[in-house]
Amino acid sequence: MGQWNMLYDMYERRLKAELSDAAVPAHIGVILDGNRRWAKSLGATASQGHRAGAGKISEFLQWSDDAGVSIVTLWLLSTDNLSRDAGELGELLRIICEAVSLLADQGRWKLAVVGDLSLLPEKVSEDLRASVARTADVQGMTVNIAVGYGGRHEITEAVRSMMQDHKFGKSGSTVVIEECMVGPEVTVLAFCDGEHLVPMLSSQDHKRAYDGNQGPNTGGMGAFCPSPNYTPAIAAECMEKIFLPTVKAMQAEGRPFEGVLYCGRMLTQDGPKVVEYNARFGDPETQPILSMLDTDLMDVFQACVNGTLDQVDIRWKEGAACCIVLASGGYPGSYAKGLPITGLEDAGQQAVVFHAGTKLGDDGTVFTNGGRVLGVTAVGGSLEEAIEQAYAACKPISFQDMHFRTDIGKV
Repeated sequence: MGQWNMLYDMYERRLKAELSDAAVPAHIGVILDGNRRWAKSLGATASQGHRAGAGKISEFLQWSDDAGVSIVTLWLLSTDNLSRDAGELGELLRIICEAVSLLADQGRWKLAVVGDLSLLPEKVSEDLRASVARTADVQGMTVNIAVGYGGRHEITEAVRSMMQDHKFGKSGSTVVIEECMVGPEVTVLAFCDGEHLVPMLSSQDHKRAYDGNQGPNTGGMGAFCPSPNYTPAIAAECMEKIFLPTVKAMQAEGRPFEGVLYCGRMLTQDGPKVVEYNARFGDPETQPILSMLDTDLMDVFQACVNGTLDQVDIRWKEGAACCIVLASGGYPGSYAKGLPITGLEDAGQQAVVFHAGTKLGDDGTVFTNGGRVLGVTAVGGSLEEAIEQAYAACKPISFQDMHFRTDIGKV
């Protein structure tokens, strides 16, 4: 055994030496699969295989932490696993609860649950939530515990909630099946005067509720600009194939557009494709974008109205901007309102704090009054600097069950 450990340590050191900073991913996902097959090959039980696999989790997480990984997702139990023999499933759930509790006891990493806990026994769900809660103040690497997940289940539940539970009223009575587009999503807003169009800086939103782009969709948990994915070559292609044809088409229909055109795009392997159009600014993209604008916004709006947008010199600041959304606990589901907010004055000394879901009390106290409560926005000489300043400005702010992502601009 000693010889094995020595060889194992040598192999580990060799792998670590071969890693460069550029090669270290920000997010690693691991499917803990094959434990039963491994156990069977050794003549052991499935339970012994599962426990052996769980016993390697801490070691793997420490490797990832030492290498500089920010987020690790452990895919532990899919919805397909829930159909296993009741005895084996019960033992597997106990092993998962024990493993997650052990991670929480170590206090080295911030835990989060991904998946539908309602599919699990109530005691298991309670134990997992309790373990996650014990790491709420941990500042280390984020570890997502994926249980009760599965694409088929999520699709089925989404359709059921719309068509059977009428989650979106009458608008959910019809389902449209669309092409699945894969790639980074980029938002580009543009000023229009009916004939001319001037794009703003590109931006990227973070829709998912939790770190690592996990959890339910939201209205946006943060954004940054400009997007490094939106290169000059892609911008030129979008202008030629998307923006200009859109403006000309609206002119041809006799309804030229004046104002702000929102264009959400997916940068796929087949080129940029339009995800959505809106005739408005976007939230939270607008906060960082307009923070970078170096021309008077009213001059730009006046040019849009007068049809003279081609005569305005629209300038942008050097560097980058980042917005962090501070949300109510439970968002995008149910959440409490009327909770006092502290630290706003101190935060305002470091960044711009945009109010979204807030309410001013008679005594001057600011209270929560919505899901997305505040948008803390900072400008820096680089994207890294803007992100750092935005998060630093979030630290003084506090309200009960405040929730925010810790990886905006990093994934």
